[in-house]
Amino acid sequence: MDHRALERLGIGRPATFASIIETLLRREYVQELTGTRGKSVLQPTEFGLQVDALVAHAFPALVTPDYTADMEGRLDAIERGAETRPAYLQRWYADFR
Repeated sequence: MDHRALERLGIGRPATFASIIETLLRREYVQELTGTRGKSVLQPTEFGLQVDALVAHAFPALVTPDYTADMEGRLDAIERGAETRPAYLQRWYADFR
């Protein structure tokens, strides 16, 4: 999934994509390869696939695009002062539990 697809789903910001990719690479969830047209592509590692499967099994709601987009909207609300961090965390933890 490229950044345009993520943006259409309401996930991520152009300013955050580089740090997200850096984290995925540093934690060895993905590896960077050269694609057929000489363009860099990311491929999940075996470790990354295992982590994804574990998280998807244990917390299926956390790995959906809707969840991620909603969380980003709530974080934006916190930044604007429309919601407090403790209030958000209390609701999030109640759902998580």
